[in-house]
Amino acid sequence: MTAMTFGRRISTHALGFGCLLAVCTPATAFAQQSKACVNASLMHAAHNAKEAAKWDRMCRISSVKSGGDGASGAATQADARKARLEQQRATILARQQQAAAQRPAPQQQAQPAYQPAYQPAYQAYSAPAPSPAPQSVGSILARMQAERARRQMLMQQQQQQQMPAQAPAFAAAPMPSAPPAEVVPAVDPLDAVLTPGPRDTSLANDQTVAARAKTDMGVFGVALGDSLTRAKCVRGAHSADPCIAENGFSTAVASLFDSRIAKLTDFANVPLHLPEGQCPDWLKAGSCDVVLAMSGGYVYAAFMVVGGEDTQAVVETQLAQKYGKKADKGTASQCKKDGSAPHPSAPLRSWTMRGLRVEYDPYGASCANGAWRRGTGQLVVETDTFRRMMTEASTTAEPKM
Repeated sequence: MTAMTFGRRISTHALGFGCLLAVCTPATAFAQQSKACVNASLMHAAHNAKEAAKWDRMCRISSVKSGGDGASGAATQADARKARLEQQRATILARQQQAAAQRPAPQQQAQPAYQPAYQPAYQAYSAPAPSPAPQSVGSILARMQAERARRQMLMQQQQQQQMPAQAPAFAAAPMPSAPPAEVVPAVDPLDAVLTPGPRDTSLANDQTVAARAKTDMGVFGVALGDSLTRAKCVRGAHSADPCIAENGFSTAVASLFDSRIAKLTDFANVPLHLPEGQCPDWLKAGSCDVVLAMSGGYVYAAFMVVGGEDTQAVVETQLAQKYGKKADKGTASQCKKDGSAPHPSAPLRSWTMRGLRVEYDPYGASCANGAWRRGTGQLVVETDTFRRMMTEASTTAEPKM
């Protein structure tokens, strides 16, 4: 039963009783509305159905308690609320219709004049394309293979177009180009000389014999008959240890002894430069270089430029102490200055031991040669194998009668 129907029934039974107590006017009925009825009206206006039902129920209860006039007022109030709600719904619907009418209509596609005659064809043209039917895996692979074959054919055509036209049959065929030469890394000649190979058995025998006789085969730290293990000198830098010189004044000193190995095969003179602290004064007066005659990576002899007449006595004393015997005096060595008449001469000094021979020439080739204005001497230390090789080379080179 709705609130309005219930209110009407209460008002029908209690109308006469309420009007007996007071004059029933609209103002009086509105004044007699309870607070519950006012809240119910507000909830209906707010479209809150749950709260509106609750306050309608309380309004009815208050109307029953207050008498028939209250019931009539409640019914009137419910009708008013319903009328307001209907009016609000009508207003909202009218606004929505007005907004829809003001919206621009969608632009319709212009129909050609011949649409009636060609309606099916036009619809087929304008209709969206149907979605492709799903393809099987076999058909996809076939299409991929066909596409690959097509691309290969295009590549072959392009290659044929880029190739020059073939020469006629009678033209000479071009000569095949030679394969590129193999690049061989350059080998340092000095490294080839220093790399030890098979040792000469005769040279090894010299070391054995000298060791038994307790002959010193060393020359400033280098043992004759051994390989050379010194490092190469760094140009422009001072070395604290003896090093192998590759240029400069040391190579010029080595060239002074080229005549001693000129008749030998596969020999080279390698200069070993001594640092200042390891070079004695009698050698420093000439050059702090020890020229080593090498072959196959092994040392066969050593040559030095020593001081001249000023250091003669010191050199003889040093050598006699080293080899433990006095020098054997040989033929005289004369000092020749610039091609003039010979000056005072001195005999050659030599020391002959088992496996080794040492020769000291106080004046050398010239006692006033180039940079040595005071004259120079020469010191030669040779193994027996080296001396034998020199003798054999000189004998072979001499023409026979």
